Amino acid sequence: MNIFSWFTERMSDAFVQHPSFFVYLLFSMTLLIILSIDLYRMKNNQINRQVSARLEKDKDSDEAKAFRFTLIEKLFESQEDKIKTTLKRANILFTPKEFLTFMTIGTIAGFILGSVVYPFSVIWKSAFAFLSTNLAQDFLGRLLAGVVLGFLGSYFPYGWVKYLEKKRRKILETQIQDALLNIADALKSGHVINNAIKIVGEEMPYPMGDEFEQAYKEMEAGKTLREALYDLKHRVNIEDFTMAINAMEIQYEVGGELEPLLRKMVQVVQERQELKQEVKKTIANAKMTGTILMFAPVGFLALFITMSSDQYLIMIQSITGWIMIIAAAILYAIGVFIISLIIKNVTKEI
Repeated sequence: MNIFSWFTERMSDAFVQHPSFFVYLLFSMTLLIILSIDLYRMKNNQINRQVSARLEKDKDSDEAKAFRFTLIEKLFESQEDKIKTTLKRANILFTPKEFLTFMTIGTIAGFILGSVVYPFSVIWKSAFAFLSTNLAQDFLGRLLAGVVLGFLGSYFPYGWVKYLEKKRRKILETQIQDALLNIADALKSGHVINNAIKIVGEEMPYPMGDEFEQAYKEMEAGKTLREALYDLKHRVNIEDFTMAINAMEIQYEVGGELEPLLRKMVQVVQERQELKQEVKKTIANAKMTGTILMFAPVGFLALFITMSSDQYLIMIQSITGWIMIIAAAILYAIGVFIISLIIKNVTKEI
């Protein structure tokens, strides 16, 4: 038996045993090949090369800013500044377009996971229980699972960036008092404010030292003190630090002494942080309870389907069962909204 016959026989067996999966895999591979060919043709098109070269030469012009190759870039443009700021605060040296590439990879990975691995297949197939053929239920269920998990996969890079931003933010909060004291000590020693910022950048550890060092480099490059401090507090994005920088700017403009003000601000920041810690301890249990209540129904649903899939199938095949499912979904959405709103309002100032 030659290789071609062996391959044909295996494909026939796969189609007989798993027809919906075979059709879906064939559809996905065909779509991937078409997209790859289309991408290759677009990259090697003569007009596209000329336009790309023109954009590289004149990338700061209004025409270059207005030109977009794809619909995705047009949709991404509105969020580009926000993503750029988030990447800076997380200290990730990616451009927004590189971040978009990771979101695309997450989308593709989630789509493949949902359509090929097909976890919790009973849930996805139940959405199409009204169809008579099992093949159509399986195919559309895989498609729905791929779309949902692909959408969730696109947010995985964003969640990773937000985690790094939060981690860096916690370190910055612990370094605010030391940074203000170092500036006060430098001013007391006779240094001007620019040199004081330089000293803090050299002596403070990461990440606060890097932020002050960047502020000093910006002033050397031509920015005013006010502009550099504005960018500094915008990058750090901590309320206590912003309050201290604002007070320092006002005091500097009116001509008062900065050193006593900074030492006073250190005391204020310390008291505020102690108060925040007390508030966090007070609401920690309530916040944990709310989080558990939000995700417990989803866990119970997955456990129920895994352990009693036959009873779940009976429920989705009756009108009464669908009414119960819809009512439960509506009540769950309302509960999640209320709990999220409570947690957000309680912790937004912390």
